[in-house]
Amino acid sequence: MAENLSGKVIQGRYRLEERLGEGATGEVYRATQISVDRKVAIKFLHPFLQETSTFAERFKIEAKAMARLSHPHILGIHDYGFDDGSGLFFMVVEFVEGYSLSDKLKEGKPATDFTLRVVYQVAEALESAHRNNILHRDLKPENIMISTLSPRPVAKVLDFGLAQLFDDESEDLTATQRRKRLTQTGEIYGTPAYMSPEQCRGVHELGVESDLYSLGVILYEMLEGKLPFYNQIPTAVMLQHMNDPIPPMTADLDDELLMLVEWMLNKDPADRPRGAGQVLDVLRNHIILDMSQELRMPDADRAGAIRHMNDNSGSWSRERFMPPISEILESEDPSFIELASGPEKTTNWGVVIGSSLAFLLIGAVLGFFAGLNVENDKELVSDVPSPSEAEIAVAEPTEPDPVAEPEPEEVPEHADSAERDGLDRAILIAASATGLSQQAGAGKNSERKSKSKRRKKSKRRR
Repeated sequence: MAENLSGKVIQGRYRLEERLGEGATGEVYRATQISVDRKVAIKFLHPFLQETSTFAERFKIEAKAMARLSHPHILGIHDYGFDDGSGLFFMVVEFVEGYSLSDKLKEGKPATDFTLRVVYQVAEALESAHRNNILHRDLKPENIMISTLSPRPVAKVLDFGLAQLFDDESEDLTATQRRKRLTQTGEIYGTPAYMSPEQCRGVHELGVESDLYSLGVILYEMLEGKLPFYNQIPTAVMLQHMNDPIPPMTADLDDELLMLVEWMLNKDPADRPRGAGQVLDVLRNHIILDMSQELRMPDADRAGAIRHMNDNSGSWSRERFMPPISEILESEDPSFIELASGPEKTTNWGVVIGSSLAFLLIGAVLGFFAGLNVENDKELVSDVPSPSEAEIAVAEPTEPDPVAEPEPEEVPEHADSAERDGLDRAILIAASATGLSQQAGAGKNSERKSKSKRRKKSKRRR
């Protein structure tokens, strides 16, 4: 496409700002959706490819494939159509602030934690695509964008231009006929450095294992710092994928990661993982360890988290212990550490002994103040005046009913002097209070009897 379309408006809705790049099938522009002032990317199909219905139909299939998918690690599509002004098919997609994985690899081998996060997220994207009956068929670093809007790497899979829809049918053609029409005999599509052996042989009926092989090549390249097979002649690279064993890896890696790479790069599709979920099950182990270290979890707590996830079963289950990894990776909240069982709790005897001594001290203080209150009560009782002789003489003398004196409680021999003094004071107060109540009752009875006798004498005189 010779003409630069920057500055033009497409269908009165999208203003083209800048040309970002050009590929084998078209050009990509940064644009603005005028109605909502949203930054988007617009891909145009090359004019010379529109002359054949095959490429125009592929472009439409790419739009349909992306429209089926809604996933945080797959580029979202907003619109698709044909612009009469430019005479071009176009596709409006999500704009990603960031860089391509291929640009990252040009800087050298990335850190292992970066690699594991990116490959994990791409595997999640593939799992979603495969679940929706879509094969990517051209997975490579150029088709993986890394967003810079998050402190952690967030991958976006794009360019489903060679996607295969398992159940895609037209009105007149069966799915098999449609695929044969789009991929003629002898035609091989893809990028040789990342193509699966069956894809290199020109097999039309590919399975999900082909995408997983391509992801395995990316994983190998990121961990090792170079491609497993490289040659300037594309057919030579394709022959290597079909026939040559994978070169041994020299990176210092966990055995489980080395076995995963070998598993994904098997020549026979039947010997590879059966789906992206199996790749995720292996990677999750190492992703969790990495996140624990990033959050500076103590070694004991990290070991507890691993014990919790393993559940003493030695096997991994995605649903057993955690939500999807994407929600964690993008979250700033480290509350997932609560998954860890942590180190076993031990009794802190210092706290126990200190608490006991504190209770004893509080009890002693309360006992001291209780003793002071008893002494005050004793003084109050002694100050109560007893009935005078004149008051007693007014009433005829009557003997009050005998009341048994309360027997003092026995004080254990082993009790200390403070306890015996406290008991004696309590008994003395009780006895004094009883005597006063008896005297007051006797005085009231005598007064009632004397009044009764006076009334009787008054009646007799009348």
